[in-house]
Amino acid sequence: AKKAAVGHLREERLDKMKEEQRRIFLNHEAEVKELRAQLAQARRELRAVQKERDELFTQDRVKTCQLEDLRAEMKEQMQLGAGAGLRGRGTKSASRGVLSPDYDASRRRSGTGVGTYQAGRRGGGVRRFKHLTEMRISEECVNSVAITPDKSRIVTASDDMRVRVWDITTGLCEHSWQYESTPRALACDQTHVYAGFGDASIVKFDVQTWEATSFPSGHSFTVYVLMFAKGAPPQGERRATPMVSGAGDGELRVFDAGASKCLRALKGHSAAVKALAVVNGPPLSAAVMLSGGDDGEVRVWDMSSWECLHVVAGRGSGINSIVSLGTAAATEGRPQCVRVACASDDGHIYTLEYTKEPGWAESSAIPAHKDVVWALGSIAGHIVSASEDKFIKVWPSQTEPPWECTETLSGHGDAVCCLAVTQNHVFSASADGMLHMWKLV
Repeated sequence: AKKAAVGHLREERLDKMKEEQRRIFLNHEAEVKELRAQLAQARRELRAVQKERDELFTQDRVKTCQLEDLRAEMKEQMQLGAGAGLRGRGTKSASRGVLSPDYDASRRRSGTGVGTYQAGRRGGGVRRFKHLTEMRISEECVNSVAITPDKSRIVTASDDMRVRVWDITTGLCEHSWQYESTPRALACDQTHVYAGFGDASIVKFDVQTWEATSFPSGHSFTVYVLMFAKGAPPQGERRATPMVSGAGDGELRVFDAGASKCLRALKGHSAAVKALAVVNGPPLSAAVMLSGGDDGEVRVWDMSSWECLHVVAGRGSGINSIVSLGTAAATEGRPQCVRVACASDDGHIYTLEYTKEPGWAESSAIPAHKDVVWALGSIAGHIVSASEDKFIKVWPSQTEPPWECTETLSGHGDAVCCLAVTQNHVFSASADGMLHMWKLV
């Protein structure tokens, strides 16, 4: 009887202890829930304050930048127009481009620093590049920059595993996606941003809903380049412009981007493919696609059958970028031709030409930089080249190669890794996470 009584007391004590523990747990859970609600409210209030601060900062920065630009432009006009009066271009502010807290208009004035033109002087009517602004977009290397088709946004991909979308007018980040691999390539259409990653995947980002959809690329190594093959026949279920990828496995793949479906694989390169370009114009009968990579070869592809038409043998140095220069008129001793430029690991820019006879061939080798040339861009009769040596150089692409550098644009503190161009603007990004904006004036 005593044992039974002791056992009953123990059970009662255990029940009381369990009930007390349950009460304490419920109280703690209620406190945690309340604290989480308070934290969420604090975050909402903080975001509202930050948004208001950003709006006020942007308004103030626009006014400041416009004033600084006007002062710098008036000073420049006074220097150039001495003895002949002012020949001003008006008071239109260049600060309608990207703005950021890192912007310092004083660095664009004469002297050393950002926008110093080390080669070539402006003569009558000759256009030159003017540095507009700079901004920090990452703490790590920027691997790719792209402009949306409506020219309203800049898209960046960097080593911090983020793809970011920026408003091109205010310089504010609209959205940022983080992935489990490093983004290396970007391409944009009207509604989506496509990014190629180090794990060989391709991710489609909706710029309206900010949703991300990953789909297998079929590649086995890093996707280094993406491009919409404008000029190719519509393909896929939606009869849209195909997207082409190049990767570390040496393959190119053609996609119906809207359906996230691979249509076919193109083989031929023996090393990573890092450059793609569409080339059109007489004497070509139809647009073709050029590809280049670490094997040093440039391959020419028919965009109807996707068969390789020609291979231009390399010099043993990898190709990082290809840009079309259009049709060059016939000259004495040379018929009409289509010309392209290739950026090389050995610091050269190689030009290739297509004529009806003998076809594709290398035409010149230009010693452009002291280190690797990472990217090329074509803008209004000029080529801009970006290099590991931290400089951007400008070349007169409308003249016969080999060219002489007309301007050297400085300001980057590390290797300039990528470029994006519009009709009159160049966006350059470097390994230190900085983005610079230049305007052809």
